[in-house]
Amino acid sequence: MSATSIGLKAILLAEVRAAGDTRTRQSTDAILAEVFDTIWDTYSDAGLRNPQLQYLYAKRQVIEFWKSGTWRDVDFDDDVSESLGQMSRNLDLMDKAAAQKLDDLERALNLVGGPRVGVMTTTATHAALTGQNDPNHPGYRGDPRYRGGRTR
Repeated sequence: MSATSIGLKAILLAEVRAAGDTRTRQSTDAILAEVFDTIWDTYSDAGLRNPQLQYLYAKRQVIEFWKSGTWRDVDFDDDVSESLGQMSRNLDLMDKAAAQKLDDLERALNLVGGPRVGVMTTTATHAALTGQNDPNHPGYRGDPRYRGGRTR
């Protein structure tokens, strides 16, 4: 794991710890702390392309985890007004912001890479059976020297 990846993992873990309150520290945050390394490692392939991708994918997963604990919270008025649904709305906003950053980063990385072109190197894994066309024949790969004729 690169120094940047380690730093981003530490930042996300600090965000998780800072987001908790007395109501969630004993339940949701405790469970999230147990699975945090698994969440981070799940997106390690994205981290090979760019460490920020791993951070953003893991952050969206953490937000989904938080949402799973707040979906039941609703607003109610009964002498005292409580807006428990506000947390769910804020998590939705955080998720949309992370998704936008992720889309922007993916788009930028795809532009840098350019188009992917090359010669096909994988051929059929077996030779033709008696009386059948050869699946490895260049005519099947688009070779202009073998147009229209019988390929064997």
